[in-house]
Amino acid sequence: MAMSGAERQKAYRERQKELLAVCDDPEETAIIESHLSSGKSGKSGKKPRANRSFIAIDGEALGESGYHLLAASTGDEIADRSEKGLSSADCLRFLLALKKRHGVAV
Repeated sequence: MAMSGAERQKAYRERQKELLAVCDDPEETAIIESHLSSGKSGKSGKKPRANRSFIAIDGEALGESGYHLLAASTGDEIADRSEKGLSSADCLRFLLALKKRHGVAV
């Protein structure tokens, strides 16, 4: 038999309380507590917004040989103006270095 909306909401809140009891991640605990105190649940509930920086990345090519410049909105950049340009490994190292320097930025 299908559950009513109120029954689904009650079951959802019970699952959230169970998760809260075993959760050891402070960020996830805050999200669960926010859900429980908001009066909203499921898809209609709003998640608290994380306060994260946004990093835009753009690249430029000289011809058809791939990237020669890769830059981020943080001011970080990598360039190789030689004929071969940047390798995939160069680009990946650049992106991983951004992650290391700027943490949880999107």
